[in-house]
Amino acid sequence: IEQARESIQAEAFFDPQHRAVWNALCLLSDAHAPIAADTLAAALRDAGEGEAFAIVSRLIDNPPESPSIEFHRGRVVDSWKRRVAFQTAMQLALVARDSNRPIDIELAAAADAIRWQAGNGRLPNFEDIGTLADEQLPTPPALIEGLLRQGEKAVLGGASKTFKSWLCLDMAVCVSHGISWLGRGVSPGVVLLANLELPRWCIRKRILDVASARGVRLEYGRLLVWNLRGQVVSAAQLRAEIARRSIPDLRLVIIDPAYKLLLGRDENSAGDIANLLGHFEGITKDTGASVLLPTHFAKGNASGKESQDRISGSGVFARDPDSIFTLTRHEEDNAFTFEATLRTFAPAAPFVLRWQHPVFSVDEGLDPARLKKPARGPSARYTPEKLVKILPQDGLPRPAWCKKANSKMGISKTTFYSVAAMAEDAGLITVDESDLCKPTHTVSAPYKD
Repeated sequence: IEQARESIQAEAFFDPQHRAVWNALCLLSDAHAPIAADTLAAALRDAGEGEAFAIVSRLIDNPPESPSIEFHRGRVVDSWKRRVAFQTAMQLALVARDSNRPIDIELAAAADAIRWQAGNGRLPNFEDIGTLADEQLPTPPALIEGLLRQGEKAVLGGASKTFKSWLCLDMAVCVSHGISWLGRGVSPGVVLLANLELPRWCIRKRILDVASARGVRLEYGRLLVWNLRGQVVSAAQLRAEIARRSIPDLRLVIIDPAYKLLLGRDENSAGDIANLLGHFEGITKDTGASVLLPTHFAKGNASGKESQDRISGSGVFARDPDSIFTLTRHEEDNAFTFEATLRTFAPAAPFVLRWQHPVFSVDEGLDPARLKKPARGPSARYTPEKLVKILPQDGLPRPAWCKKANSKMGISKTTFYSVAAMAEDAGLITVDESDLCKPTHTVSAPYKD
């Protein structure tokens, strides 16, 4: 009964008499009373549900073919989920046809119902600390020494074109073939790479390039590639398929890129991202493997932020994973500071990685604190000299000049006024009382894109 109660409650049964029998069984289990025909009959009578014992009598006379609790639990839960899905769909259909009823509230309620059912509809029981303290719970072994344990979730964040996918492939090759990764020991095992972005020929070439650079001879059955580019797949589908295929000795699942599984969700919504990450955590629960999710930084230079806050989207990305890895551009070309925010390990000191295609190497000679800083003032794309070049000799009022600059250069209003002030300070233009701006020198050539 306790095993079945992990995922079943009375509402899982459609027939009221079935619910009554289930409740009686749970009461007997809670009282540590023996469960037999006579005790169950008595419990049903006490609850005013004596007629429900007829169901039990039929089961005793005609027992089911399969004695497996797990088999019957699965059937009950599956039927329950289907009923909820059908009821939710019917309710949404009725609301959608009635323009006078608010759709947003119903959609939110439907989403909550589906999410609840996706988690089997029941939370774990409370645990007494005395019992928990007496239990021998071994610490999960490290998948990557000092950075990631088996069965944990990790996120790798970095700006665009910082070679995140290459670093993930490097990890995949190293873990699958038992060689150190960035100087840290690994626990070897099977790695599954869910490739949602690169063409099949490209992912093949990249893996071969990484393996060659690491001196690894690729073996059958160690690194599995799941090419999903062009497929519309949800995180729930991904989890279900991985569980169904039951991969022996699976140690690591890499899903690259994670944003492909959003499917209309908002990456800035805490609820949407928590739900997405919940499916990834489900993969760790189903398989015991770790999960790595590459993701991107917010636009612009992020060096002034805390490492975990550089990741784009909801702050859940910076709170939910067990390990958060970030790659931030160093002031040296082709160098990146690697930082790790860890939940179950001692803090790890940041270090610098040097990119040498197709892999990274640790560069102990560089200071990880020397991150690339944002350029001071407006972008070099918009200089005072370039701005003055589009100003006619007879001048323009500043607002008209701004409009022309926006049309020809794509410069924003805020940046325009900043650069125009720099041009005035540098003596490149004169400005009269009516705010008419004229170039101080003859412009030799028109502005060209």
